[in-house]
Order: sequence, then C-alpha cells, then structure tokens
Amino acid sequence: MMNKIENDMRKIKYIVTLLMILISMELIGCSNNSESVYTENLGSNTGDVTDDRMIGLMQEDGKKLYLYIPFDLEKHEKYSSDAIINNPERYSHAGNKMFVSIYHGSMVDPDTKVKFDMDAFMQAFENPERFNPRMKMKEKRNINGKKVTYADIRADYHNETFRAECIGIYSGSEFWTILYFYNEKDKESQEVVKKSIDSITIH
Repeated sequence: MMNKIENDMRKIKYIVTLLMILISMELIGCSNNSESVYTENLGSNTGDVTDDRMIGLMQEDGKKLYLYIPFDLEKHEKYSSDAIINNPERYSHAGNKMFVSIYHGSMVDPDTKVKFDMDAFMQAFENPERFNPRMKMKEKRNINGKKVTYADIRADYHNETFRAECIGIYSGSEFWTILYFYNEKDKESQEVVKKSIDSITIH
C-alpha cells in the first residue's frame, strides 16, 4: 500500500514539474519544441534552406538575409504598416534551449534610421521590463563585409541569468533586428549563436 502511495506521489510530482516547465517556457514566448541536439525538424517553412542550414529570408528589394539556423523558424507574423515602418514582419523560433526573433521592415522615410538599442531588441518580448534587462555591451562590427550593431544583454528569468545576443543591420532602407535568447550557462547555445552571427550575409 505504501509503495503504491509513493509511486502515485512521484507521478504527481513529475506532472507538476512538467507543467511548471511548460508554463515557464510560455512566459518567455517559448513552447516545448524539441531542440536537444539542435538538429530537429530539418527544413523550414519560413525561408529557403540549404543543406548546411543556411536560411534565406527575402527582402523587398529582392535580396535575402542569409544566416545559419540549425532549427526551424516556426512562426512568420506580418504586421500592418504605420507612419514609420513599411511591411513589418517577424520570424521566430521557440525551443527548449533558445528563443530566436528576427524582425524585418523598411523605413517610410529612408533618412530615418532605427536606433539599435536595448529597447529595440527587447521588443521581441511582451513586457520586457519584467526581465530587468541590462546592456552589458554594444559595439559596431563588420560581419562578412557588412556593418552591423552587436548588443550583449542580460536578463533575469526565474532566478537565472539569461543572455540576449542581438544584431541590428541595415540594407538600404530595409533593416533587420535579430535576437538570440538563452541561459548564459548554456555553452552549446553560445556556440550555435556565434556560428549563426558569423554566417550573416545579405545578397
């Protein structure tokens, strides 16, 4: 009898733990999508994908943003244009280990530029202030001949520190912001992000 009670208690504890994980992932915009070895779901339904996992996302001028992404971008959301930005859209991936947001648009006034700062990058989240985000570093970089803004942000999430590595890039009057959000202790995710950032090209 005691063994049955103990087994039932273990099952209840497991179910409660699983529910807490699912709720936690939902709070940061993530869902429980298998990503244990960064090779799930080969082939994306949001862009052209090569054999080496370079995903191509279309710009309005016919060029594409290419970058290494070893998982699908499951969501492609399009928003209404406003007085500042034409045809805004967002691609995103929500996995067990990482959340990725890729935002694209073009400026109504070509002389107006997006300010690639913490507020711009953290717009990938609803109510980002709840994470207590803080900018650790922002700098200009040259990636494959293209000038970009790189930002390294830290955020608090369930008593752990998460890292947001971000890229802001212009291509004519069009722009992209890319955010990779993961636990700063996760060295595998860090390597994936480095490879993805180093692969970025527009042509």
